[in-house]
Amino acid sequence: MTNIKEHSRSYAMPKLSVGMQSIAAVGAVIAAVLLPQALHLIGKATGTASALGEVFLPMHLPVLLVGILAGAYAGAVTGLLAPIISYLLTGMPGIVLLPFMTIELAVYGLTIGLLRNVRLFTVGKVLLAQIAGRAVRALAIVLAVNVFQTSTIAPSIIWTSIRVGIVGIMIQLIVIPVVVYLVRKADTHDRELA
Repeated sequence: MTNIKEHSRSYAMPKLSVGMQSIAAVGAVIAAVLLPQALHLIGKATGTASALGEVFLPMHLPVLLVGILAGAYAGAVTGLLAPIISYLLTGMPGIVLLPFMTIELAVYGLTIGLLRNVRLFTVGKVLLAQIAGRAVRALAIVLAVNVFQTSTIAPSIIWTSIRVGIVGIMIQLIVIPVVVYLVRKADTHDRELA
């Protein structure tokens, strides 16, 4: 029986077809639209409004999960479409944040998808994807402010969003490796039975 450390470094996720990744992306987009709405309903009931979404980052989790489980295509497509579809259906995220969140989530999904079979602990893959997404988002904000002279967003949002979202970031670093481990364990078990 392999231990968790050995198992997480040696197992290669199966390569999925574009069709299967597309199906996974549809499911992930649905989850990425519904999870924030569930938190907003709880926020309304508790009087915290949209603060729960900013703290728990519910849209990020499905994007990262589909990227690592299904692949870079599914992750990138989910990251691109989820914020746009959410905005069209619910008005959230706000129009000012929409392009920056879309860029960030697409980079999350793409990065973690590209790293899915790299020999690295899952938590490291999640962390690298988080850093890449946040860095590209920060660059986009800096460009918007300094090159395009936009005054609708302030560069201070870069650090504020990290500080406010630290709980969500930590949840991603814990939940995604656990889910990946359970999926790999179930897949390995099914292969042994076959």
